[in-house]
This record gives sequence, structure tokens and C-alpha cells, in this order.
Amino acid sequence: MIYTNLTDFINYEISRLANVIMSQHEWSLGVSLSEDDFGYAFGAGDSFAAALAAQHLSSFRFVAVDPLSLAYYTGRAQLPKQVAIAISYKGRTREVVKAASKLKSLGWKVVAVTSDSSSPLASTASEVVNIMQTDEALPVGISSFVAMVTALAKLLGVKLNISLLKSKLKGITALEPIICSSASAKSISEVIAVGEGSGFVSAYFTCLKLYETLCMPCRAYPLEEFLHAPIYSISRSALTVVYPSEKNLKATYLIEVLSRLGVPYVVIKQSDTAYLNIISGVVQGLKLVLKFITEFEVRTPCYKEKKILVSSSTPLIYFTQ
Repeated sequence: MIYTNLTDFINYEISRLANVIMSQHEWSLGVSLSEDDFGYAFGAGDSFAAALAAQHLSSFRFVAVDPLSLAYYTGRAQLPKQVAIAISYKGRTREVVKAASKLKSLGWKVVAVTSDSSSPLASTASEVVNIMQTDEALPVGISSFVAMVTALAKLLGVKLNISLLKSKLKGITALEPIICSSASAKSISEVIAVGEGSGFVSAYFTCLKLYETLCMPCRAYPLEEFLHAPIYSISRSALTVVYPSEKNLKATYLIEVLSRLGVPYVVIKQSDTAYLNIISGVVQGLKLVLKFITEFEVRTPCYKEKKILVSSSTPLIYFTQ
């Protein structure tokens, strides 16, 4: 199905997430990791959000890192040989491929997670996890991200009850994020997305979608980092969105503070496992993005209008043909 209208596209992507999850979960990975494997997960953009998901899905056996920093660090430190999960949906992100190549040359096992088995990343890696091609009609990754997270969950040994998951997704997709303020979406100048634990995955992802669709300023922080100074930047023109973890430890306190301040905020309803909490946060974050899209009457992703930026940055980001 093809959509050119941004609102229709996002609603369609949300509606098919259950099918994407089920299809990807049934997909044979051809690669397995043991419970004793540990190391790093890395990617850029949506793929870095997926690396953050791998960090929480693996209970920190795999730590999310920036690919440029990882390539620099491993070239100067004698690290024990570990496993690296290199993530790039199209497999063409330059620094991800470079980092994968560097780690493999140092004797690491590099597992590529990509939808293109003939991509530069797949050619560089030790093993390849092939993920499904989601054929999104607009260049705003949604199903592709959920497919990556689902593949990573399976790779990392997370047990998913698909029938129960589909049932819970119905309830999640029915949720509408409520802005706790009399302020309209048009009065919001920026979004501050604060994630506790696995909630940071969805917070970071939501910011990426706000950048892509509305070119809207958005800052994403882990909860503990936010409390150590960025919290002082809260204002009535900033919407703070709180993504609790599946355990919801400190997030409750932050919500109380925001309520006392009388500033605009949204609380994302959490779920009871790391995987479902991430997916739930993604869906509710997209619903929030839709509120802004509707308010500002946006029909196409705004970044497509930034032709000078897109044409100049693309060769720096990707291997292009």
C-alpha cells in the first residue's frame, strides 16, 4: 500500500506493526548467540535506537555505543575479543561498516543486522542476521525499526508470546497520549523526551521522528541524566514527555514534579517487559507526533524540503552508488 499523506502513512504503519512483529519473529535468523556472549551493539539514527534496544533486551550484556567512537577506541585499546552487533537497516551506513571492519580485523565476531544481504555491512561481517524488508512508502522508518528490534530480541534470546503480544498491542494502539496542560500543540516550541531504562529507547526514537517529520527541536535524555541539570530548562513552551521503564522507578517522582510546576507534559503508559515497553513507547510516541502533524497541517516529511542539507549530508552518511 502506498501513501503520500504523512498522517495516513503513520496510521497505516501503526496498524500493521502486529503483522510486522509476527512476520519478523517467524523469520529464520540463521545466527545464534549464547548467554555467555557479550560486547557492543552499534548503529546510527534509527539503528542506534535499535542498539539501545539491544542493550536493554540483553540486560546490558551488549552495550550501545556510537560507531565512530567504537572504531576510534578499539584501535587504541587492547580490549578482550568480544562480539559486536552492527546494525544498519540498509547496510550502507559508512561509520557502521568501518567500525564492523575494524573490529573484525581485530578478531572480533561481528554480527550484522541488515535487510540487504549484499550490502557493504553484510559483506564485512562475520555473520549476518537478515531482517525483513518492510517497503515503507515514505522515508520515515517505522516498521523497519520494529523489525530490527524484533530480530534483535530473537537474536538475544528474548521469549515472545506472539498471541499475547498481539492482544496487548490492540490495547496499546488504542491509547492516545494526553498533554497535561491547557496549552495547544502549536504553542509548543520543543519536545524534551525523558526515558527511564528501556523507556529511553522510545524517547530517542520519538525525537528522531519529530526531526524527520516536522523538523521540530527535540532533546532526548535518560532520566538520571535529565535530573542532573537539563531539568532546569523546562518551560511552558517545552513539552516534556516521560517514558517510564517497565519497572517505573523514578519516573513517578518526575511526573509529580512536572505536575507541581504546571508545565505541559505527557506520560507514556509503560508495559511490563522491556520488549513490549519499547514497542508501546514507539506507538504512543508516534501518536504524539501525529498530534503535531495534525495541528501544523503537515502532509509530507519536512526534511525532504531541506534539499541542500540532504544532498550534502547523504554522501557523508552512506555508501552511495
